[in-house]
Amino acid sequence: DMIGELNDIVAHELEHAFQYITEGKVYQEPPSESLAYYTQLHEIKAQRVGLRRLAKLRKLPFNDVVSEWFDTHREIHGLTENEQENGKESTEETSKES
Repeated sequence: DMIGELNDIVAHELEHAFQYITEGKVYQEPPSESLAYYTQLHEIKAQRVGLRRLAKLRKLPFNDVVSEWFDTHREIHGLTENEQENGKESTEETSKES
């Protein structure tokens, strides 16, 4: 599990570095509210990259990994149950995106 978590984190942060290099992003102070943070477009992209890596390592469906991540990290990030569901919906991929 630790290896998977590390893979997720590294892939997520490398995606942010890629965004800064290729999209010319400049660091901005993140929103203080957790839901606002997790629903930023660049954060959704990075979450998906990291969680795709985790899904591949665990050989699980991507949306199952997203659901599990929000379930296990809700309290850590101070999300309400409603915010948790909104975060999942923003991060999960629809069949059109797959």
